[in-house]
Amino acid sequence: MNFPYSITVIGSGNLAWHVCKQLSKLKAENVEVINHKKSKRLETIAQKFEFTPNDSLKSINKNSDFYLICVSDSAISSVIKSLDEQKVDKPVLICSGTYNIEKLKVNRNNKAIFYPLQSFRIGTKIKWKEVPLFIEANEISVLSSVKKLAYLFSKNIHTTNYKQRISLHLAAVFANNFTNSFFAVSEKLIKKSFPAQSLELLEPILEQTIKNAVELGPVNSQTGPAVRSDKETMSKHEEIVAADKRLLRIYKEMSNLIAEQQKKHA
Repeated sequence: MNFPYSITVIGSGNLAWHVCKQLSKLKAENVEVINHKKSKRLETIAQKFEFTPNDSLKSINKNSDFYLICVSDSAISSVIKSLDEQKVDKPVLICSGTYNIEKLKVNRNNKAIFYPLQSFRIGTKIKWKEVPLFIEANEISVLSSVKKLAYLFSKNIHTTNYKQRISLHLAAVFANNFTNSFFAVSEKLIKKSFPAQSLELLEPILEQTIKNAVELGPVNSQTGPAVRSDKETMSKHEEIVAADKRLLRIYKEMSNLIAEQQKKHA
C-alpha cells in the first residue's frame, strides 16, 4: 500500500531523523523537511531519505496533510506562531511529552500531540511498531486523522491527556535519563578496577533486571544490600565513594528509598 499522506517534518535533530527514516520505510514520497536555517543535518536528512529540504518556514508547503513539529520544547511556540502566520490549517502534530496544547490561546483546533515514548539518537535502530505512541487533540475529527497516521507508525497507540502525558514523561526520565546517569557512575567504577572493560560486564545483569522489573514488578524483583539491610556491605560501598560527597549522599538516599519501598510493599 502506498503511503497516503503528504508530510512536512519540522526539525533536523534526533527525533526528526527517526521520523524521516520511518517515513522512508513506509515509502512516503511527498515529504518536506524544514529547518529554520541551512544546516548540514538538514541536507543529510534530505539526501539520505530523498525528501525535499526547506530552510524557511515562510516558504512552507501549505498542501501537506500533516505537519510534525520535531523541535525542542523551547522552540515549539515560535514554530506554531510561524505556522499560524502562514495560515496552515491542516493538523499540526507536536512531538512532545511535556507541551500543553490546552494553553494555546488561538488556533487550537488543528493542533494535536504525537508523542513517541522512546529515546532517539541519530543512527540507532528503532522498532517503531513497538514504540508506545501517545496522541491527543481538541477536535474529534483531528484526533481521528492523527490516529490513522499513528497506526502507520506503531501498533501501540494510546489516546491521552496532558496530565497523563507529563506524568508519563517524568516516569521515562526516571527510567531512562536518571538510569543512564547511574550507568555512567557504574562505568567509572568498573574502569577503576578493570581499565580495559566497560559496561559490557554489566550487560547480563542489566538485561535480567529489566526483564524482572517488567515481569515481576520493580519492587518484587529488587535485590541487594539495602533490601537485606546488609549494613556491613553498605558500609564498604560507602568507603569507596566517600571522597565524592554527592555520590555518597546519593548512595545513602537510594539505599533508604529501596528500604522504604520494601517496607511499604511488605
